Amino acid sequence: MDVGRYRLIAELAHGGMGDVYLGVARGPAGFNKLMVIKQLRPALADDEQFLAMFLEEARLAARLNHPNVVQTVEVGNEGKRYFLAMEYLEGQSLQRMRQRIGKDRPFPLGPHLRILVETLQGLHYAHELVDIDGTALGVVHRDATPHNIFVTYDGQVKVVDFGIAKAMDSSLETRTGELKGKVAYMPPEQASAKRVDRRADVFAVGVMLWEAVTGRRMWKGVNEIAIMHALFAGEIPSPRSVDPRVPEELDRICRIALSPTPEYRYATAAEMAGELEAYLAQIGDRSGARDISRLVTEAFVADRKEMKDIIDGQLRMLRTADSQNRAVVPKADLTGLVAPSDAMSVPRVSTAQLDASAAPSFTSGGTASSMKVAPQPPAPSKAPRVVVGLMAAAAVGLVAVLAAVAWQHRGNDTAVATKPPDTASASAATPPVPAPGAPRTNVVLSSSPPEAKLFIDDAPLDGNPYNGAFPKDGLAHRVRAEAKDYIARTEVIVFDKDDVAVTLTLPKRSQVGSPYPRPKPSVDPAPDATGSAKKKPHRDIDTSFGSGAP
Repeated sequence: MDVGRYRLIAELAHGGMGDVYLGVARGPAGFNKLMVIKQLRPALADDEQFLAMFLEEARLAARLNHPNVVQTVEVGNEGKRYFLAMEYLEGQSLQRMRQRIGKDRPFPLGPHLRILVETLQGLHYAHELVDIDGTALGVVHRDATPHNIFVTYDGQVKVVDFGIAKAMDSSLETRTGELKGKVAYMPPEQASAKRVDRRADVFAVGVMLWEAVTGRRMWKGVNEIAIMHALFAGEIPSPRSVDPRVPEELDRICRIALSPTPEYRYATAAEMAGELEAYLAQIGDRSGARDISRLVTEAFVADRKEMKDIIDGQLRMLRTADSQNRAVVPKADLTGLVAPSDAMSVPRVSTAQLDASAAPSFTSGGTASSMKVAPQPPAPSKAPRVVVGLMAAAAVGLVAVLAAVAWQHRGNDTAVATKPPDTASASAATPPVPAPGAPRTNVVLSSSPPEAKLFIDDAPLDGNPYNGAFPKDGLAHRVRAEAKDYIARTEVIVFDKDDVAVTLTLPKRSQVGSPYPRPKPSVDPAPDATGSAKKKPHRDIDTSFGSGAP
């Protein structure tokens, strides 16, 4: 079956609005490239609301272009068959990583925190997105959960499924009493169906951080109505109230991110990322892409092989069909094949009809056993195609890893890192210098307070303010400022202009809003008429990352 210029070879997932397939992009001289195709169900194309929702997702997805966000390459249609073509990623969701690794041992904290830092950087990029005229779009993901954080086998972290993300200039409005997203990761304002901003995504990552440092699900065994009551009452347990071994600094970061009042949370995802990076530096943990890669690769050896075998079989069938029409069929390059990363889903829950079950999740788990072979015609389809628009994104090169990642974990990994700071820190790489006559981007950076140190891609810069020239490579680069007693900040800039200027203002730690109230101390239950103490209701908190959504 074909859609646009893509041959669909395997079915990956079903969603509320459509289906997700593994496809092959066909080109001249035997060019073949694996892609993920999200297709709106033809029956829904006649529904104005569903079509508008799909096109809204397409309009937003086409703007996203960042190493920590899944890339959308094309938006098109054939009659009533509308589709998105996205990059194909090899790896697993953070949700499946937690389930698989948690069966045998605690999920190592260093790589877990690094994954969350990369997640925050991808979300911050989306939050900072501007229109062509420079107007802020006010994008909010609204479903930032472990299901939608994808980790590739080479250690990259991608935020996926912006299917229910909302931009400030959106032509669609959420209907009163309708929730979008998973209640277990929602802040109170989203659970009450109020308008949300970027701090809703900060809260969601705060839940993921809570689960990372405690090794438990925050709302395991609690139905959605009870979760919402706890959110509205501000009854969110701090990590140390559940596990006293959690370091105080991580407890503090988590409590700020999980404040029921948005004004008391981190103002941006970048600020929270800076805090986590500062903690990792404090304990001497240099976990990076190499450590993440090893973790996910070792946990999914069998799954990766099974996926590769299935795809190889489908590509052989495709080549056999092609050989009926062409004498020479070039062999497809199967290097780096991966599990699917994204699924089309708009989970919606009515606040008047919540039940005890979790909201449905249509995100693909990435297992080969979940794949169904798509029907194959004997020859390529020759149906006419009408492409409604190539809305974005040539492939984007990833930012080079400049900091050393040779530091290796020693001893047993534990749920809470206790390794002392590494005094022999590796020196950072020198920023690249443009060749004489080559296109360059003049970068002017400054930060308050003036004693703050500035970095580009983890390479230290000389002075504050800083003025220098870099190769005009069109890639995304990280700018960071940090100072003692201040919360570090990170921004993402692209070297695609002649001049770029960035000013980072660091808030003092003491100026950050007070964290949410701690849970009330337990009180011994009063005796009933028989003189026996009434038994208090008890909520078990799971000690592992179990299967399924909470």
